[in-house]
Formats: sequence, C-alpha cells, structure tokens
Amino acid sequence: MHCDRARIAQLLSNLLGNAITHEASDRPIHVAASVTYGVFRLKVANEGRPISADRIPELFTAFSKLENEPHREGLGLGLYIASEIAKAHGGVMTASSDAEKTVFPFEMPASDETKRCGAGRNARTRTLINMEAVTEVRRPLNHSG
Repeated sequence: MHCDRARIAQLLSNLLGNAITHEASDRPIHVAASVTYGVFRLKVANEGRPISADRIPELFTAFSKLENEPHREGLGLGLYIASEIAKAHGGVMTASSDAEKTVFPFEMPASDETKRCGAGRNARTRTLINMEAVTEVRRPLNHSG
C-alpha cells in the first residue's frame, strides 16, 4: 500500500494502546482492516465503559483525557496523533461508543498500487486483517530469555 507505513503502524499502535487503557480487562480487543472500493479501512474496537456522545469530538484534540480518569498514565496525545496521521494520509478518524463497545475506525483512499496489491479488479473487498480477539497484546514481554 502506498503510504508512510511507519506512521500507519504508529496510528494502529496508538489505537491499540488506547483500547488497552480503556478496555474491560476480561474482554477482547477487536482489530480489522480491509480495502473496499478503493478505500483502506482499519478499525479497533474494545468493550468497556462507554464514552458519552458529547465527549467524542474532544477525543481527537491534544491533551484530551476523560474526566473520570484523570490519574491514567499518558498525556492524552495518542488519539490526537492518530487523527493527525489520518489527515496526513488524506483520511479520517472517527469514533463511536455505546453500552456494548467503543469503536475507532480509520479510512483513507487506497492508491492504484493498493488496488493492484489488494482486492484486484473484479473483487470488491479484500480483508487484510481480521483479528476477532487480540488478547496477546495484554501479555507483558518477557525479556529474561
């Protein structure tokens, strides 16, 4: 795919970090990516306490933190940076939240190269990633060998 791969990886990392921070610890994080009709889509979803609709627009501003979690680690920059990466790629980052889950979808135009490498001329959708239960991201790394 024609993009700054390191920045798209950072976008995904920031979304996963946010999901880990705000998830219900006994529930999975869901990640999906696809190219459909010339649009690359990436979605990260987690279960946990819902975010009120009036707070959603503020999530993508610098130093944004939820009022009920002022002592959480971090500066409140992860979603802002993810949103700026999305914009730099001609894309958009949104969010939705209800009692069941919080979802952060990212969409950007797919280049001609993406079309050649992805779905092909006759296919409408190609799933790149569909990880229904990303529980491994919660495990600490063991550096002791």
